[in-house]
Amino acid sequence: MIPIDSPQPITRLPAHIVEVMTPEALSLLKGMATAQPYAIISAPGAASVLGAPWWRAFTADMSAPSILDCGPAAGIAALALRQGQRFVVFTGLPSQARSLRALAETCHGIVLDHRPRAFVLGLAPYGAYQRQRLETYLRTPASNI
Repeated sequence: MIPIDSPQPITRLPAHIVEVMTPEALSLLKGMATAQPYAIISAPGAASVLGAPWWRAFTADMSAPSILDCGPAAGIAALALRQGQRFVVFTGLPSQARSLRALAETCHGIVLDHRPRAFVLGLAPYGAYQRQRLETYLRTPASNI
């Protein structure tokens, strides 16, 4: 649960979102000088396979906002919100989404009803081509994405 005296939560995501799933991808992203703010997102439905605690540990030292894609798994989305995850993607039943939004309000989180567009970094090794594509994406003004 998020402490009452926690800082004001982020309520908007940056226009630049990068899908990451490996420590190598996080390292690459952290090592880049970016002019634009960005967020990171898990692979589609990753929470059902790897769990909310894994994502929280995986992204613990990131300063960028993170989004956990829970797909239709309402229980995992609820757990993630209770553990302090700010953004979750939930694509399940509307009745469950309403309950999750109420929980998110209490936990200072946000439930997204669809997956935002993201740059898919893919798996390592990252050659010059992948690095250049990522750098170009992160330098592109938000209005041009």
